[in-house]
Amino acid sequence: MGVAAVTAGFSALAVPREQIWGFLAVFALSAVVLGAALWWAREALWSLPWKRALVLVLVVAALLRVSALVAPISLSDDIWRYLWDGEIVAAGQTPYAESAAERMERGEGDAALYEKINRPRYQTIYPPVAQVVFGAAVYMEQLFGGTATSWLRILFVLFDLMGIAVLGLVLVKLGRSPMWAALYGWHPLAYWEVAAGVHTEALGLVWLAALVGLALSNRAAACGVAIGLAGLAKWTFLVVSPVVALYLLRARGWWAAISTTVAALVVFVGGYLLFWSDDLVTNKLDSLRLYSEHFSFNAPVYYVLRWSLGYEEGVTEPVHHITGPVLTLCTIAVVAAVAMWQDGSVRRFLAGMALAAAGYLLFSAVFHPWYALPFLALGVLAKWTTPAVVCSVVVLSYLFYAPWMSRGAEVALMAVQVAVIGGWALWEFGPPWLERALRRRAMWKADVVDDALDGGEAVLDLGAGEGFVGEELARRGYEVELVDVVDRNGTDLPFSVYDGGTLPFDNDAFDAVVISYVLHHAEDPDRVLAEALRVGRRLVILETVYEKEWDRRLVTVLDLTANALRGMAPEPLKFDTVEGWTERVEELGAEVRSWRWLGRGVHRHVVMIARHSEQH
Repeated sequence: MGVAAVTAGFSALAVPREQIWGFLAVFALSAVVLGAALWWAREALWSLPWKRALVLVLVVAALLRVSALVAPISLSDDIWRYLWDGEIVAAGQTPYAESAAERMERGEGDAALYEKINRPRYQTIYPPVAQVVFGAAVYMEQLFGGTATSWLRILFVLFDLMGIAVLGLVLVKLGRSPMWAALYGWHPLAYWEVAAGVHTEALGLVWLAALVGLALSNRAAACGVAIGLAGLAKWTFLVVSPVVALYLLRARGWWAAISTTVAALVVFVGGYLLFWSDDLVTNKLDSLRLYSEHFSFNAPVYYVLRWSLGYEEGVTEPVHHITGPVLTLCTIAVVAAVAMWQDGSVRRFLAGMALAAAGYLLFSAVFHPWYALPFLALGVLAKWTTPAVVCSVVVLSYLFYAPWMSRGAEVALMAVQVAVIGGWALWEFGPPWLERALRRRAMWKADVVDDALDGGEAVLDLGAGEGFVGEELARRGYEVELVDVVDRNGTDLPFSVYDGGTLPFDNDAFDAVVISYVLHHAEDPDRVLAEALRVGRRLVILETVYEKEWDRRLVTVLDLTANALRGMAPEPLKFDTVEGWTERVEELGAEVRSWRWLGRGVHRHVVMIARHSEQH
C-alpha cells in the first residue's frame, strides 16, 4: 500500500520524464521496499495455498498499476501512434496502407494527434493484435465516453494482469508457488512501463505465458496459436519460437513440432491477411529498414562493434551495413544454439527461452527499458533473479534523455549497467556453471595424464585445487592423494594442506606426481619441482607456456580472469617457455623425457614427462 501511495502521489504531482531524478528515486525506493518485503516474508508467502498466493500477486499488481495510471504520458510518445492507428482500425480500415503523413496530406486524421507522432512519414510497425487493441480503445471512447488514451492504458493493464494470472497458473503446473510471479507483477519496471509508458509488451505476456503452459501440456497446435498471437502482439516475442519447436521435437516428436510450427504460421500470416493492403510488405520492410539503420539506444555491444570498425559519429560514414548483419547473425547464433541445446527436459526448455530473449537484448542496437519485460517474465519461469536485476538497472537509461547528458556520461552509465548485471549474473550462475566447466576440463586433463601413466599407480595431485582431476583419476583405478596450499577440495579423496615449501610425504612415496597448471602460480616454482621430484619417481607436468612477449601478456590476462571466476585473489604469475621449464627440470638433476603441445592457439600449453636422470 505504501509503495502504491508513493507511486500515485508522485504520478499526480510530477511528469516522470521531466523530473527524471524524482522518478528514479521513486523507482529505486519501490524496488528496494518490494524486494525486501518478498525476501523477508518469503517463507510465509511461498507457503500460502496457491489460490491465495495467486490472488495476492494479482491484487498487489493491480494496485501498483492503478497507482501508475495517474501519471501523465511522458515516458514514451509511442501511444500517439497507437491512437492514430486505432482511429483507422475503428473506422474499419487497414493502418498498413499508407503512412500517417500520406493520410494527413489527404486531409484525413486528427491534426493535433498527428503533431505528436514520431516518424510520421513511415508506415506503422505495430502488428495486428496490437492494432485490434488500439482500435478497441478508440471504439470504447466512442461508445462509453472518456478518452481513448485512458481506455488504451486500461486495456494494457488488463492484458498485463491476465498475463500475470496465466504466468501464475503455469508456475502451479510446474509445481511452484505463484508467488514467483510477483517478480514480474510487482517489479517497478513492469507497472511503470505498462500503465505509464504504455508499451505493447503488455499485450504479448498472456500469450507468452500461455504457450509455455500449452507446450508443457502437449497441446502442440494450441501452443502454435499462442506463438502466433504473441508475434502478432510484438514481433520480438517470436525469438523464443525455435526453442519451443526444438523442445517439442525432443519431448513429443516430429508431429508436435510440425503442428506447432504450422499453427503459428497460419495464425501469424492470417492476422496480417485481415489487415491486408497492396503495399503492406513493402511498407513494413521500409519501416524495419528505418529502425535498423537509424535507431540505436543503450546498446553496449553495438557501440563497441561500431567503435571497433572506426566509426565516429558525424565524422565517418555509417557502418550499419556491417553492424546490422553481424548483430543479426549473433542473435541467430544464440537462438540456434539454445534451440539445439534442447533435450526434452523442462529445465532446459525454460532456460532456453530465457537465454533466447537475453541473446536478442544483448545484440540489439536498441535496448529501451521496456524491451526487458519478456525477459523478466521468462526469468520468473526459469527461476532466475538476474532478469529482475536487469530490469532494475536498465531504467537508468532514461537519464540519456536529460539535456545535460554527455556522450562520455552515457558510456559511463552503460558501463555501470554492464558491471551490475554482469556481477549479479556471475553470482547467480557462476558457481554451478563453473563447477560443470571445471569437471569437464578435469576429465580432459585426466585423459592427458592417463596417457602418460601405466595404470593403478600411486599418484599425488600437487596443487589439486578442487580435486576434480584427482577424482577422475581415482575413478580410473589410480590411488590418489591431494595436496595444495589452500583447502578448496570438493572431493572425498585424502587431502593435505602444505606451506608451499616442503611436502608432508616421504621420499619416493608416489609413483607419479601430477602438476597441472600450477607452476606458474607458485611463489618458488623451482622449490615445487624439487619437492615433487623428491616424493615422486615421475612427474607429469601440464603447463601454460609462451613463445613471444605479447602472448605472455595475453595468457596473464586470461589466467587472472579465469582464476577470479574461481574466487582466487590476483597473484604474480611466473610463466615460462618450454625451453625454460626444461632447463629448470634439468638443473634439479632430472630430465624431460618427452613433451608435446596440447594447444598452440590463444592458450599455448604443453604436457611434459620428467624423471630422475638415473631412472633413464
